[in-house]
Amino acid sequence: MDTIKQANRDIKSLQPIAQKACELFLNECKKKNIPIFITETHRSQARQDYLYEQGRTRQGQIVTWTRSSNHTGGYAWDIAVNPPHELYDAKIIAKAGEVAKELGIEWGGTWKSSPDTPHFQVDKNWKAPATENWKTQAIKQVCKQHNLEVNTWLGKCEEYLTVGEFFGIINKIIQ
Repeated sequence: MDTIKQANRDIKSLQPIAQKACELFLNECKKKNIPIFITETHRSQARQDYLYEQGRTRQGQIVTWTRSSNHTGGYAWDIAVNPPHELYDAKIIAKAGEVAKELGIEWGGTWKSSPDTPHFQVDKNWKAPATENWKTQAIKQVCKQHNLEVNTWLGKCEEYLTVGEFFGIINKIIQ
């Protein structure tokens, strides 16, 4: 296998923080029915140079604007769109870009000088966005079902540490 000419699609070849970001990104896209797949993850500097030469010193269409990419450090991945859609359907990729924004993942589609819409990346300090804990989600759901003020009960939720005590407060809400 000539690794310079072949894309690596293995998420496990990314840095651990980028693996987590990429997996979260793919899961969120799946939840929102955004039909995408990974086309490339980590690449060697030799492959990056090879891609950079395409359309410049070697035949073919230009596919990258830089010799220095976060792909080589294992912090970036590229996507495409599943059939039957166009491979780089702009509307679908833009939806994936919105998901990335929600997750604090940088999307190449927002770059001013050289937009790269299939490209997504994180840095070594990326953190997954905080999600509500199950108690908060439950309180909000119960309050909504009973047309009650959520904020009145959210603070009380944190006072109850055990599952039994937590469900005690749920019972107080619905009485």
